[in-house]
Amino acid sequence: IKDYASYEKTNGISATYLVTTHYMQDKLAKNFFDGYEEDISYVFEKGHDIQSHSVSHVPDFDIQSVVGLGTLGNTRYNYQPYFDGSVSSNVTVLGEIEVSRDLLKNIINKNITAFRPGYLLFHKDLITALDTLGYKFSTSHSACDVMTNFPFFSHTDLSMSGRLTKVLEIPNHISDVFSSDPINEDNYYDKLAIWKSCFTKVYNNNLSSVLLIHPNRYYKLYAEQLLTTFLPQNAFVCNLSDYGNYWLNRDAVIFTTVINVDTLNLYLSKPKDSLNTFLSFVIANGQDFSKIKVYSSDMQTINYTKSNWQSNDIILHNMCNRPNYNAYSITEEPLPNNIHIYPNPSEQSNAMLHFDIMEESEITADIFDVKGALVYNLMNGTYYNGAYDIVLPAQILSSGTYLMRLKIGTRYYKLKWILSKSK
Repeated sequence: IKDYASYEKTNGISATYLVTTHYMQDKLAKNFFDGYEEDISYVFEKGHDIQSHSVSHVPDFDIQSVVGLGTLGNTRYNYQPYFDGSVSSNVTVLGEIEVSRDLLKNIINKNITAFRPGYLLFHKDLITALDTLGYKFSTSHSACDVMTNFPFFSHTDLSMSGRLTKVLEIPNHISDVFSSDPINEDNYYDKLAIWKSCFTKVYNNNLSSVLLIHPNRYYKLYAEQLLTTFLPQNAFVCNLSDYGNYWLNRDAVIFTTVINVDTLNLYLSKPKDSLNTFLSFVIANGQDFSKIKVYSSDMQTINYTKSNWQSNDIILHNMCNRPNYNAYSITEEPLPNNIHIYPNPSEQSNAMLHFDIMEESEITADIFDVKGALVYNLMNGTYYNGAYDIVLPAQILSSGTYLMRLKIGTRYYKLKWILSKSK
């Protein structure tokens, strides 16, 4: 996380970090919130935006028979969600967004205004809960699912007949999640080519792209750097909240026009200091006017750059003074997962395998004797992100030296384990 935050800071980029405040221990993951407050502060102090990515991050968040709307008044002490490996219990929509909001606000001393559920699982009551708690932004849909790249105000109940709210949904456009062929250290250049292709198509239609990336592998950071340096000179990067605030300001500004001979006067409904810097206006047949003047509601002149647009239109905009996105090179080598056996040597009752994973992974672990014969299959299944301590079969094995072969995703790790039982 710190490497991502530092790289982006050095390049003048402010990114949004959506943080999961998983303070409980369950079958999904161990507590990876307590003790990491300093890391969250570090990212925030680097100029980045901190927002909520739920508390429990459970894989059945969108199943209404399992997860209800809940009630207000949740704290980390009375809200105890749990996932038993198959189904969740004590999880509510209001609990997820209320508790995560308050925990993060206590760390950075700033309001939390955006939410993204785990796995982009969209609960029917999500917008109702976000609207109730005063959230401004939801980023819980893929643009492919909602068929638009543009942010839009959400209706409740996942229905156009639901109540229109003030919660702005910001669709995701490109991401590091590839379901059929997951991104890895061998194919990330191919995935980067997909990102570039998607961005270029959107850019050519004068639209923005929202990138969702999980900052848990160095090769993804390399891919982010390569994508960023690929951007055209008139493209720049901003965080999710700044992007959302632009659209809120754009929606709130009403304009009127008055034509005086060959001059077009454009009057905006907001005072000058309330106008978003990046607001722009397209004037139909604007090239027919010799002058175009823009005034705020407090009658201050707003200076815009005037450029030709389409065949006979004019676009009024501010120039993009983007940073140099190639100011910092990433030189660190990817670190292996935190994997070890403890204590080692072990006795009969205290042998454990510890490992950390930052994304859902298929894991197998086999124990062999020194002659290479398989003596025990320790693990074989899917594990969610988090830290794990797995009990080793010290009670059923004899004293001696063993070799463990651990596979996490596509990577193999070999560990030596010495079992020394007291006689």
